[in-house]
Amino acid sequence: MDAAQVSNCLSNQAGDVARYLLPNGKTQGREWCVGSLNGEAGESLKVCISGGKAGVWSDFASGDAGDLLELWCRVRGISCSEAFREAKAYLGVADDKKRPQKSTAFQKPTKPKGLTAPKSVLGYLNGRKLTESSIKAYKIGESPGGWIVFPFIRDGETVYIKYLNLKRDDKGKKRIKAESNCEPILFGMQTIPTTQNSLAITEGELDAMSLHEYGISAVSVPNGAGSGNKNAWIDHCWEWLESFTEIYLCMDNDDPGQEAAIDIANRLGLHRCKLVTLPKKDANECLTAGVGGEEIFKCFEDARTFDPEELRRAGSYTDQVLERFYPTEGRRPGIDLPWRKTHDRLRLYDGEVSIWTGINGHGKSLLLGQVMLGAAKQGHSCCIASMEMKPEKTLARMVQQAVRTDKPTQDAIRKTLNQLNENVWIFDVVGTAKHDRLLKVFDYAYRRYGIRQFVVDSLAKVGLDEDDYNGQKAFVDALGDFAKSTNSHVHLVAHARKGMDEFSAPGKMSVKGTGALTDMVDNLLCVYRNKAKERDMAILENGGNIKGETLEDVRSKFDAFLICDKHREDGADAEGGYGLYFDRKPQSFVEKQSGELC
Repeated sequence: MDAAQVSNCLSNQAGDVARYLLPNGKTQGREWCVGSLNGEAGESLKVCISGGKAGVWSDFASGDAGDLLELWCRVRGISCSEAFREAKAYLGVADDKKRPQKSTAFQKPTKPKGLTAPKSVLGYLNGRKLTESSIKAYKIGESPGGWIVFPFIRDGETVYIKYLNLKRDDKGKKRIKAESNCEPILFGMQTIPTTQNSLAITEGELDAMSLHEYGISAVSVPNGAGSGNKNAWIDHCWEWLESFTEIYLCMDNDDPGQEAAIDIANRLGLHRCKLVTLPKKDANECLTAGVGGEEIFKCFEDARTFDPEELRRAGSYTDQVLERFYPTEGRRPGIDLPWRKTHDRLRLYDGEVSIWTGINGHGKSLLLGQVMLGAAKQGHSCCIASMEMKPEKTLARMVQQAVRTDKPTQDAIRKTLNQLNENVWIFDVVGTAKHDRLLKVFDYAYRRYGIRQFVVDSLAKVGLDEDDYNGQKAFVDALGDFAKSTNSHVHLVAHARKGMDEFSAPGKMSVKGTGALTDMVDNLLCVYRNKAKERDMAILENGGNIKGETLEDVRSKFDAFLICDKHREDGADAEGGYGLYFDRKPQSFVEKQSGELC
């Protein structure tokens, strides 16, 4: 358990910890109040003991503030590492075992012959804007041949030495060497105050010294940016690093530096690491370019956390929430269905999956084709995977619906298909398609052509057995992931189970397959032919009688119903039945018996 985790545990017991550290205080609302860090009675120092800021303390007389682990350190007058160990004991947390280290027996570095104070290299270091203060703090030396000596010191002992020559090689590259078989640790550990609970880690020694010039205590990795063995220093500095609640990674602003920062953060704990982005490539470049201290401190204040991509603050969705209430174009994203009576009630939104179901032969595929025709007219591109019907038949029915006749002229056919060519695409497989291939083609269609309306007709044709409930669930789950990631809408046709007869409309419980299907999707729409009307019409037209009904009465009834049995977005406002008439010549579902669409 590292210091950040210990601090969080202390916050969960903020009241008890405050009373333990400062027993002379008193409770005022959500705060424990004392006079100062010395613990006398008073109200200048307040510790929040409940709510979202539990564990945060402030001394309003001195301006000091921090978390409970820092309070422990200050009240006891001990180092952060000592406070860390005491707090773990208080919490009953056993000391972690030392990180496993390689069995290599490290050598102690030999002190270079002729090692002197860095007189001859002062010109170079001063040219990098590094002053005597930093040179002394990091104990920089020099060695014959123009070598700058960087000692890596832990507990007063030099355990690793690195060298940088003032002259570059024939190819203009830096000449760097290090003592072999020595233990790799962080450079500058001796410069970090024992009461400091935050740490800045840089990619190079001069960068750590540069941050020191700005007033920020910092260390450097020993072997530059990288992963794997380059970060072996983590194992050898693990116990020392445990006591820091915040670690600022100030690596170079290039790909290797940023990749190294991610690797280090994963090793040290994403929850306590932050990534600092400087205005120049590195800290020393900022120093030599004259970047001011205020700007550097602002970079540390603005350091971003390594939050998982899935974890976001509520405020980051402000634009999307505003769009839901006040859409930019006056209507929320998605498509209208072709009938006016559905407008402002039943809308199919982006990022959703809808199941279209119905009894075999009741017109669900025909109606869904009409919906796609309407989407195309609204400027939405669609891709239709109608594995139960040849593409020419699907398109022929759409042409009939578009031109409103059962036998369009050749010119009308060409003109309509030319118009549809801009927005309608066909997944050309008749029979069974592999569901993973289908999704790959859909993904390509979205990325290449911006298509965001997709039809799968039907679930029975994606290579899954009727009783493969786990496979069906996984497929619909994949459709949902695809719809959300692309902000598209997937229309899945699923057959209804056979009932006793065709005189009752199917619903949620009638969809063939696993019951999880209707739970997982956003909308469930059922297409139902009014079989009772067809039966009564046949009786009356053949001279029969129906009590209380005339031929005209029966003829005026709806031919079909579009029934919304589930609508996750608008709920009860959208759910219910929408009566439609069927115009046989153009194979269209219409609102008016006269044949008008709306």
